[in-house]
Amino acid sequence: MHAENFDDAFNTLRKYLIDPVDYETYYTSRKHSPISKLARRLKIDNSNSKILFTGHRGSGKTTELFRLMHELDNEFLVVYYSMKENFNLSEVTHTHVLISIGLKIYEIAIKENLHLNKDIVEKLENWMIDTTKITSEEIKASVSTEAGIGTIFAKISSVLRAEGSSRVEFREEIERKTPDLIELINDLISEVYIKSRDELHKKDLLIIIDDLDKPNLKIAEEIFYKHADSLTQPICKIIYTIPIALVYSKNYKQMEQMFDGIEILPMVKTLKRDGTRYEDGIGELKNILNKRVDLNLFEQDALEDLIMKTGGIIRDLLNLSADCCLTASLKADTESDVKIDSIIVHEALSELKNDYRRMLTAEDYEKLETIKEKKDSDKDESLMGLLHSLSVLYYLNGDCWYDVHPVIDQLLKERPKKV
Repeated sequence: MHAENFDDAFNTLRKYLIDPVDYETYYTSRKHSPISKLARRLKIDNSNSKILFTGHRGSGKTTELFRLMHELDNEFLVVYYSMKENFNLSEVTHTHVLISIGLKIYEIAIKENLHLNKDIVEKLENWMIDTTKITSEEIKASVSTEAGIGTIFAKISSVLRAEGSSRVEFREEIERKTPDLIELINDLISEVYIKSRDELHKKDLLIIIDDLDKPNLKIAEEIFYKHADSLTQPICKIIYTIPIALVYSKNYKQMEQMFDGIEILPMVKTLKRDGTRYEDGIGELKNILNKRVDLNLFEQDALEDLIMKTGGIIRDLLNLSADCCLTASLKADTESDVKIDSIIVHEALSELKNDYRRMLTAEDYEKLETIKEKKDSDKDESLMGLLHSLSVLYYLNGDCWYDVHPVIDQLLKERPKKV
């Protein structure tokens, strides 16, 4: 049931939908989501496909991946996790991704109480001890073999996040032993697959790695272009999130050929290419909000303005709505019959506008003016950067085009015109 006061609405708007109860309560179906098609493919695909999943940051990818997880949960052992749980995204590498796969598969095996082959566990443990130089005392301090491996994984994460020469040396050691690591991970995958089939009656294993769309583009290209071969070697189905800007990289076609497909979650558009309102998209965004909060908390014109100015970026819509609820909650301490009005919405949007104002350069503004006018752009590095920062949005449901973020459209209108 949706929230009917500002305090409850503030909390409801900030919920992630990984919890099954929250998912059932608040999830709203997306008209142009590729998830149903992706779920069907995974169910009928007999190969260990590696699929890339992308879309603008804040477009609802994580929520749609939760939907995929819930749809497949009865048939698959689904291992979902975020890379930022164990690693610094500003320095993440392909070896971090591989280590995370081993760690999370092992964690799910322990969580599900799977009876793993001790030889496989010991080989993995020995490789990690040799690589990390962890002491036998540290291992013995753990209460079980399972906890011992957890201790080693914790040691790996700790060293990789630390500063100094020890981290550099450790990275070089891990890099040198990557082929052995992949072999051990595949032994573990095979064991978990067999045991989950026999003990949990699951037909397959799926790993979903989220937040790999967050690193900067140089890091993302290093992982998914230069080291695609390593990422495609684990012998199970994997979904990797990637930045949407990589789709416009000069290396995209080669990268695409190394994986088994790419799915793009389209933005929810509020305007057509000619600038007229797209009522289906506006209605979809209202439904997403209405699942969480009573829309009567908003004045109608303020709600419309908030939806239009966030450009279909669902995270911005939810977060700014939560900010509006917080402001209205404070206002309700001294006033009666408070609603979220245009003044409150303007205040919330001003913060977002200031974020972009601080970020954009003179060259960016020139590029943005051209995109605003033509609804198109050369596929160059500046476009990749503007897509990554959400300064430029790509709408592909139906007619495909680029446009500037609606808040940036305001900034462009405020700039002095050239004489």
